[in-house]
Amino acid sequence: MSLQPVFSRPPALLAPYIAYFFELEAEAPTGDAGPHRVNVLPVPHAQMVFSFGGASFERVMGGELKPSPDQAITGYTTRTIEYSNPGRFWVCMAGFHPWGLQPFFEKPMRPIIDRNVELDKVFTGTEELDRAMRTASDGSARLQCIERFLLSKLRRPALDEVIVGSVKAIMEEKGRVRVQELADALSLSRRQYLRRFQDACGVEPSLFIQLVRFQSTFEAMDQQGAIPDWSAIALDAGYYDQAHFINAFRSFTGLAPTEYLACMHRTDLGKHFDAHRKEDDPMRRMYI
Repeated sequence: MSLQPVFSRPPALLAPYIAYFFELEAEAPTGDAGPHRVNVLPVPHAQMVFSFGGASFERVMGGELKPSPDQAITGYTTRTIEYSNPGRFWVCMAGFHPWGLQPFFEKPMRPIIDRNVELDKVFTGTEELDRAMRTASDGSARLQCIERFLLSKLRRPALDEVIVGSVKAIMEEKGRVRVQELADALSLSRRQYLRRFQDACGVEPSLFIQLVRFQSTFEAMDQQGAIPDWSAIALDAGYYDQAHFINAFRSFTGLAPTEYLACMHRTDLGKHFDAHRKEDDPMRRMYI
């Protein structure tokens, strides 16, 4: 495996907000080998990315290749992104619980959707973090630098437990719920529920539900084997019909489900990440 992955869970003080750390390290490709590439599917949570080494690039669903920030908040994404790096690098992704990013800011952040926001645009101290990571002896020491940085930025540690419970209910139902049902279950008006959900999670519940529903289809696809029953998968995931499912899948990946199965083969990296995923994690497939 040219990309060397390390999956870890956060320390106790960060665990209420961060679900995992995922480190990747690689030497520069040799000979005629192309750049290191990773395809990342839309998932219902945000990340922070911390990296150094050669410059990285990103391409959204076959579009234009653009530079990718070294340190950034990667918000909720609705499109598959290919990241590439032609040189030597080390990168760590901090994967937040759906409700976990907002507590690191004095006030709720505006929604970050399909954007990588450079960390120095929202936090101070990023230059010191970068220097500390560059002088650290190894990946474990770099991760400790990141953990200290994140702990220093935690501003609103108290969580909205009502919304946390509602998020967990959405995940348990695999997105097969309606916003009004969720609001009614909490004796909140739709407007109150929308405001509290967005304050806690950074996105509207409708988008979160769509992402959870999309992710749930991968589990069904894996269970059905080489020739899936697309109608059954669509209905089980809560889509109106097969056409609705196909359109939603294409909007998230750029491919119809059959095209995805034909060309997006599982990588060792994706399998490594999946092996550490918990049953209550909101994603079923993140790295292809």
